[in-house]
Formats: sequence, structure tokens, C-alpha cells
Amino acid sequence: MVELLKATEEDLEELHSLQVEAFMPLYEKYHDDEMSPAKESIDRIREKLTRPHSFFYFVMSEGEKVGVIRIVRDYECGDDSIMHISPLFIRPKFQGKGYGGAAIEEAFKLWDKTSTWRLGTIKEEPKNCYLYEKYGFVRTGWEEKINDLMTIVGYERKENGNA
Repeated sequence: MVELLKATEEDLEELHSLQVEAFMPLYEKYHDDEMSPAKESIDRIREKLTRPHSFFYFVMSEGEKVGVIRIVRDYECGDDSIMHISPLFIRPKFQGKGYGGAAIEEAFKLWDKTSTWRLGTIKEEPKNCYLYEKYGFVRTGWEEKINDLMTIVGYERKENGNA
């Protein structure tokens, strides 16, 4: 259904544009000026894109960029055993069509030596939570209240599908 195409520094402006497009509805809902990817500068995305342990991929379907997934090697482990998804986003017109789940499955195949996957998502977005739970992620108990409207919750998936 999808393939992951690695992004390069030449893709920076498009990455930024797609990220703003995908996250603006959440920004408008939660008014998170400090953490919202919709408000992230192009320079901040460049810095993330050029880190040696950070990998951006376009989520491609039939030649079209439907979203982006970023995979980040855990800072402390130093190998591919622990990876973070941060962020995964699908453009609004493609949401609800299975692309997010397909991107997760492709990431699992691409990073097949990874035994632990971690991510954070918005607690108040049940569709996001359901998506990750569907693919074997369980809540870790970590939560961070961002503002009166939004809390970020941690998820983890072990190789056997359990945290």
C-alpha cells in the first residue's frame, strides 16, 4: 500500500510544508505554541534532518507523498535496538485511509533489528491512540500535560508486541 522514501536536505522545504499542513488542525484545536510541529521552524527541521541518528521518510502511495514518518535512534543505546517515531503524520486529505498504519508496518520492516519502539501522542486524540495500540504499542504511564487542553502520553512496543 505504501513505501517509505528517505528524505534528504534537498527535501527540507517540502518536509516543512507537509508538516505544517498536517499539524495545523491540531494546533488550531490545542493552541500549543511551544511544542506544535505546525509552529516548528524550517531551521529546526533542518537540524533534525541532519542529525546522524535521525531519519525522515516520505510515506508514498502511488507516487504521491501522503505523509512523513521520522525514525530516531535512541540517544542512550547507540544502536538500532531502541527507536522512536517522532513524528508520524499523514496529510489531512489522506487521513483515515490506512496510510498511518501502513507507514508503521513499513518502518518495522525497514528497522527489523529494533526490539523496542517508543513514541508520544496526544491523549485527547483517540484515533491516534487507537492507531498505535492497534500496532502493538501500549501506554507506558508517562504523561506530560502541555496545557489545559492537551496531554502527551508515552507508548512503547517491544519486539513481542508487549511493553
